[in-house]
Amino acid sequence: MERQYRRQPEDFRFFNLDEYIDLVIDFLELLNPAIVVERFAGEVPPRFITGPHWGSLRYDQILNAIVKRLLQRNTWQGRALESLSKWRYF
Repeated sequence: MERQYRRQPEDFRFFNLDEYIDLVIDFLELLNPAIVVERFAGEVPPRFITGPHWGSLRYDQILNAIVKRLLQRNTWQGRALESLSKWRYF
């Protein structure tokens, strides 16, 4: 993918941190709360980063930002499913 990115960077879409956090939360709202999410991000040595990045944020900082946004949005994993529960046929 790195070679492809270097040849055609316009084919790639990068999220800034706020966009990524909102994407994670939008996904979590649709995810069954019985499913355990083990990882939301990963740490990569800077020499391996090809495209734009979020600086030197560590995993725990990203996780804390996700939790903070969950609280701000007053939401949780599976929230969107609760409103759909009346439509369940299984």
